Amino acid sequence: HFLGVIAYQRGKHEQAAELIARALSLNASNAPAHNNLGNIFRAQGKLAEAIACYRRAVALAPDYADAHVNLGAALGAHGKLDEAVACCRRALSLAPDAPRAHSNLGNVLAEQGRLDEAAACFRKALVLEPDLPETHFSLGNALRGQGQHGEALACFDKAIALRPDF
Repeated sequence: HFLGVIAYQRGKHEQAAELIARALSLNASNAPAHNNLGNIFRAQGKLAEAIACYRRAVALAPDYADAHVNLGAALGAHGKLDEAVACCRRALSLAPDAPRAHSNLGNVLAEQGRLDEAAACFRKALVLEPDLPETHFSLGNALRGQGQHGEALACFDKAIALRPDF
């Protein structure tokens, strides 16, 4: 399993998937392995497969906040926004100080056009972890959508300052 995680971190997604699948063939009840296999599938754009892995991880470990966060993000990317919101809220009930959970919820709410709520989620994520360029960018987009162009521009500037190639 961990060899697969290392391969994933090195960008070797096919090898990573094979290694984690092999680990799961030895221990199918390993929720983190299902979650990590889901991450690999999501990185490859295989959302249906990723969602299935995250669902399996959540079924095996209902209190596994990271799996709920990842399931919510994958469902959001797959257009299942109401279900994504529920997953993100479940993750936050388990880990209220998880910046990714707040940010993912904000992304889904923004997709639903709920920009005030989305901005609040992004702000909460940034209180918890101020150096997230993606979250500054997402907050900027939400603010731009609300017509708050000056504040949006400041968010975009911060995102670029944190990661110049963004």
